[in-house]
Amino acid sequence: MLFAVSVPSFAYEAGDVIKFGRYSFDDPYETDDPEQPIKWIILEQYNDGTALIISKYAIDAQPYNAEYKKTNWEKSTLRKWLNTNFLSKAFTDVEQQNIITSFVDNKIKDRKWKTSGGKNTYDKIYLLSYWEAKKFFSDNEDRIAEATPFISAKKAYTIGNIKKDKGSYKIYKSSINEAFKLGATDFSTNWWLRTPGESSYTSAARVDFQGATYGYGQNVSDDLYTVRPVMKIKLSGINSSVASDKKHTKTTSTLSENNHYRETADEAFRLAKSIAPQAKRRNPNAIAVIIGAKDYDAGITSVAYAHNDSAAVRDIVIKTLGYSKDNIIYEENPTKGKLEQIFGTKDDYKMQLYNWIKPGKSDVFIYYTGHGAPDQKTQAAYFVPKDADPNYVRAGGYAMETLYSNLAKLPARSITVVTDACFSGQDGSGKMIIKSASPLAVSAKIPVAETGA
Repeated sequence: MLFAVSVPSFAYEAGDVIKFGRYSFDDPYETDDPEQPIKWIILEQYNDGTALIISKYAIDAQPYNAEYKKTNWEKSTLRKWLNTNFLSKAFTDVEQQNIITSFVDNKIKDRKWKTSGGKNTYDKIYLLSYWEAKKFFSDNEDRIAEATPFISAKKAYTIGNIKKDKGSYKIYKSSINEAFKLGATDFSTNWWLRTPGESSYTSAARVDFQGATYGYGQNVSDDLYTVRPVMKIKLSGINSSVASDKKHTKTTSTLSENNHYRETADEAFRLAKSIAPQAKRRNPNAIAVIIGAKDYDAGITSVAYAHNDSAAVRDIVIKTLGYSKDNIIYEENPTKGKLEQIFGTKDDYKMQLYNWIKPGKSDVFIYYTGHGAPDQKTQAAYFVPKDADPNYVRAGGYAMETLYSNLAKLPARSITVVTDACFSGQDGSGKMIIKSASPLAVSAKIPVAETGA
């Protein structure tokens, strides 16, 4: 199994596209499973490991306010919808814990405005203001919101381009699916901003199909305008990130607080290979521990690709994550003594890894591939070193509980752990490496990892 604890915040930057939560994007009348991962653009990334994000696509068609009357962001029904209906539908309870309640400044920033922005608010999810839409997007083209079949099915205003021999023309307020059949592409839509209209409280500012901002806005009860939610999140709580719209691609698996994220070993290695592009920045204080446990003294099956995988991960850490090759502890077929030398013992965590760390400055990445096994009496999970007998793993193995306990005491800036091992007592073919146990009788207790201090 693959387990990950946290992802260093330096792995992200403004402009990256990440996946977080799920929502409907396809036409609900043409698919049985319209919900898909939501893509978000990082607007700003902060030193505390948080980021401000906005949805890449228009999420839904909603009125700014259900009733046509004077209103503002504080009193709008759209604010309530985002922080209740949308929040509960799009995010699990664990994901919601990683959304930070933000102070939202609703003050008007332009003297020509005849309306007031209303009281400042505290929201988990909100919209950009008129001025933030200009600040975070360099031009109109960047500000364009892509439309989806889902919002088209709700009859939201959309525009698609159809190219002909003598130029092109627009399809306006049309079904995306039908327009697509006619050859239309590049669908876009209008989206709300939270700022009241510059001359009337019954309107709200907006961004049009072409990415232009309009302060005079649109009637607040218009339910054919769309929503691009904005929120501040903990980057360490994201299950995956894919910067798919940049020249480089980064993919990282993480573990949210109190919640394991698991993938198969094959998926783990595929994940590692996917982040192969050259690092854009160095991380000179970062430390990596990479272990490939392939061969064993106790006559148990070798882990065929352990050394290939560990060597590949070492290259990725250097080339993609920007680690110095001099800051990598690389071991093949380690003994229990070697693991204790690196990570420490149950009674003493201040060993090699501890001594290499620069407090508050070092990001730590740990990768282990090899056999794991449970103690038959306690079901506790252990790494199986080269010199261990899995039948007596409590005596010769290295306990996962000790590993995570020691890591939690390290003064690192961040710690990421990737474990490509099966703790059921079986090898990759399903054969038991514990002679006195059957597959149905064995299960391991994997300790819940704590993020490092």
